[in-house]
Order: sequence, then structure tokens, then C-alpha cells
Amino acid sequence: MSPDNQKIFNSLSKALELIDQVPSAKNAEPSKERDLMLWRCAAETEYLAFLIANIHSLEDFEPGFEKGGEVSVDAARDLIEKARELLEPKPRLAYANVRQAVSILRGISTDVRRVRRAQASQPENR
Repeated sequence: MSPDNQKIFNSLSKALELIDQVPSAKNAEPSKERDLMLWRCAAETEYLAFLIANIHSLEDFEPGFEKGGEVSVDAARDLIEKARELLEPKPRLAYANVRQAVSILRGISTDVRRVRRAQASQPENR
């Protein structure tokens, strides 16, 4: 394996390691810790996308995303796993999967923060 692909696989492993630390239940209780883990997962996955794009000259490639797919931490994990399988034979498809995973993770992270802010702004019932 080339040193460049080794960098990609190291980042892939780190992204999967982080994503496994996030409670994946759709209705998981919002917390600062969960929000931070989601942010870290999205950041590592975004770095992974950068590495793939840079190493495989895909900087100008903008993949289209399937609409209506599942939006969950598990779906993002599945996309990253699929990218691992596709990296060597089809780096363009691997990149598309990683970009879609970034979109999912960023969306979930934004939604979690929005819920936490709404809960914090609600007055207590007395």
C-alpha cells in the first residue's frame, strides 16, 4: 500500500473509531458530550474527504447525493465502511460516499445543537 493510501486508511480507521463512540439512537438524549462526539466525527470524516480528494485529484469533483436516504449515525458509518471497500478500485465512489457521510454527520450535529438550544430557552414549569 502506498504511503498516501496509508494516510487515507488511518483517517478512515479514526473516523470509524470516533463514530462508534457516538450513541446512535435517533432519540438519544442531547448532551454536550454527544454533540462534541458528533462534531469530532464530522471533522475527521471531512478530513478523510480532503485526503481522498487531494491524493486522487478529485478536488473539482462534486458528487451528487441520493435524496431520501437514511439520516443516522449508523447510515454515515455504513457509507464510511463502503468507502473503505471502494477506495482502491474506485476512489471517486469512495469519495462520494465519504462526502455523503460528512453531510449526514454535519446535519445530525446541527439538529442536536438546535434541540439543545430550544430546550435551554424554554422556561421551567413552576
